[in-house]
Amino acid sequence: MLKLCIQDQALCENILKYVINLTARGEYEQLGVHELTEEQLLSLDKLTKMSCVSFFNFTQSGEPKIEVTIDMDSLKAGFNIIANFDSDSEIIQTLIYYIENGATKNMLYQLFQPPLKDDILEHWLSRLNVARKSGRSALPNDSTRSAIQSYFHKISEALRTKSMNANDLTQVTRSALKQTHEHFKQIPLATLYATVNEFKD
Repeated sequence: MLKLCIQDQALCENILKYVINLTARGEYEQLGVHELTEEQLLSLDKLTKMSCVSFFNFTQSGEPKIEVTIDMDSLKAGFNIIANFDSDSEIIQTLIYYIENGATKNMLYQLFQPPLKDDILEHWLSRLNVARKSGRSALPNDSTRSAIQSYFHKISEALRTKSMNANDLTQVTRSALKQTHEHFKQIPLATLYATVNEFKD
């Protein structure tokens, strides 16, 4: 937990006004009133019944001292959530690359889940709104197909380690397929994916 002592007068006033509004609306759970003593509850009640003049004088008195705590674990969790929508994050940049270069929706679900959830994938599919062909991708001719498979497997082997779990291996596939597409730029990702998986069907 990160604890802050609020010293800004205007901010202190706004926090007290927020407490008064919550009390007036009966939203006691947000105030944690079940943890207050009877005397503290009376002080809270007195605060809500102050006149405007009394409230102003009260806030100018230097009391009460107001402290705010920040849950650092939830702060970290918030960063993780935002990263899923942030186009600057590495995995989202990769997702955008896939969508813009011919990946099918089925591919995206296979290669980006986990770590990305349904709503993240749907968000970027809707936001980019790239037209995608339906149906099975036709494979290139034999020589091109062989070159693609060789290139992809060479990169995959270079990225793969023995200790990798299933999620790590999926990341390897994403990275290797992206690099393969950068080499065979004229071929859509869906076609490349079908090609490297030719013998898995």
